[in-house]
Formats: sequence, structure tokens, C-alpha cells
Amino acid sequence: MTEPEAFRIVEQALRVTFKDPGLVIDRGTAAGDIDGWDSLSHAVLMLRLEKNCNVRISASMATSFRNIGELVDRLVELTGKE
Repeated sequence: MTEPEAFRIVEQALRVTFKDPGLVIDRGTAAGDIDGWDSLSHAVLMLRLEKNCNVRISASMATSFRNIGELVDRLVELTGKE
């Protein structure tokens, strides 16, 4: 998966998770920038991304992202296809 593909998947997953179809993100967006992002919504988001990208995100990995850019980069790495 390419970086733009991963970014689109993450953006769509965020829009569904936070029920905000107009949500706009960039690589620097962090959890604190999105209203309602808490531990439960984070877990739901990670599960949604696992399903949508057909990857496994460990608990330690899921809690290590500082922003959307790091999450996108990791998804590209996990799929092994840039």
C-alpha cells in the first residue's frame, strides 16, 4: 500500500469512528486534535484499520503513534508494499 492509499484509509476510518464525514486531517494531526478521541475510540480505530488493511497492530504499536503521519507510515510498512 502506498502512503496516499494508507492516508485515505486512515482518514476514512477516522471519519467513521468519530462520526464526522467532513473530518480533515494531515500528517501532523494528533489524538488531541480530534474531539472525542479517547482510549475506547482509539481501540475501535485500530481494529477498524486492522480489518481495512488486513494487518495486525499490536497493543504496543497501537499506543506508540504520536500523529497520523506515524500511523500512516507504519501501515505502509506493515503491508510491505510501498
